[in-house]
Amino acid sequence: MRQCQRLRAVCARFVIAGAGLVACLPPVFSQQDDLLNGEHERMLNSPLYQRARSAGGSLAEVHEANPARLYADLASLYKASDAVLLVHIDRSGSELSTSGSDVLTEYTATVVIDFYGGPAWGANGGATVRFFIPTGMIAFDQNTRAAVSVHNFLPLADGKRYLVFLRSATGDAGRLDPGFRLTGDGVQGAFEVTDEKVAPNFHGDALWQKYKGASVATLVGDVRPFTSAAIDAAAAGRPYVVGKPDFDDYRDIRVRYLQEAGLHLPSYMPTIWQLRQYLGERLATHQQLTVTWDSLPGVSDPDGWGAPYHTVRNLPLSPDFVLVDRKHNLPGAPGYGQPNLGFLIQVGITSSSEVRSLTIRFDPRERNGEASCGIHPKVTFDVRLPDDPEIKTLIFFKPVAKVGYSPPEAALEKIGAISIPAD
Repeated sequence: MRQCQRLRAVCARFVIAGAGLVACLPPVFSQQDDLLNGEHERMLNSPLYQRARSAGGSLAEVHEANPARLYADLASLYKASDAVLLVHIDRSGSELSTSGSDVLTEYTATVVIDFYGGPAWGANGGATVRFFIPTGMIAFDQNTRAAVSVHNFLPLADGKRYLVFLRSATGDAGRLDPGFRLTGDGVQGAFEVTDEKVAPNFHGDALWQKYKGASVATLVGDVRPFTSAAIDAAAAGRPYVVGKPDFDDYRDIRVRYLQEAGLHLPSYMPTIWQLRQYLGERLATHQQLTVTWDSLPGVSDPDGWGAPYHTVRNLPLSPDFVLVDRKHNLPGAPGYGQPNLGFLIQVGITSSSEVRSLTIRFDPRERNGEASCGIHPKVTFDVRLPDDPEIKTLIFFKPVAKVGYSPPEAALEKIGAISIPAD
């Protein structure tokens, strides 16, 4: 493990306003800590430090991507890549390269969908992948810092999703700083995925001209022909990659139930099967919302045993859901809930009504899990969601039977919703 990676665990971190770059600032070093002293000495003897000192203590270098190492189309970019992944950026941090001449930013991300290459190096869906980009900012001391950027490249941001094309570093870079890079000269091959729109992070090339503002469906549709053979070969036992047909069991929620309610699944995760796998197994953390629901205003529960079910079962349900608490970065996947349609269906959506979370549960108002034991008119319960900043609204539905369908069909009837505030 590289010294700077060990150093990061004990160094202060700060965000440069407006740049979105995380830097590693060495703290006060102890004479007894040989590791920290050695790393600090390496930084102060580095070529980058000398250039920063020559620039008056604040160096800002803008590099140019090498056109010979960029790719003109998606097919050639794919062929040069070792992996194609949809990832969620968990965190990032800048450090001095081993040569001491450059800055590298290490991105730690969760794999959402493995389109190609993941099984070859262990990045199954939900696993963590790390890669480096040759930009960032570091502080050598309180008076000396250096920032390195690449012309036409927008750094990736924590908390967002990207389709990334990665390959192992080669040459001196691979020997000194082994790991994955964006395929095109370290800066080409990242596409931000936001609410069904694509934003290439490297601007000015042919890929940017083609995909800026394009739909996610367009980009994924262009990727899949290159990756389908590899996916079929590598995805044995991993149906979430292939994309199984939607479930036929009418008791389960189906895509068209969501569509009829005005919602849609992401184009890169178009089936309930994929959504289940993503929510149930592929995420390392989740957020938890604590919600209070006054479902039956005016109905009393003086002894705490709940109202008899037969007295309230036909009463209209109130949309009075209130968010009372929220916790982030809890360990474990958010989960999907029970396999068949229960009483309450909880759907987390983006501002464009794209479904990012779906949980099916029994009635949280039931005492001891049985309606016959009584219904509590006002309850507080927890909802687990992905740690996804794109989720803006949590909608609560109940399933209702459609009349005249054989076999039976269900529809989703909205009970209420809560807005999820931005952090």
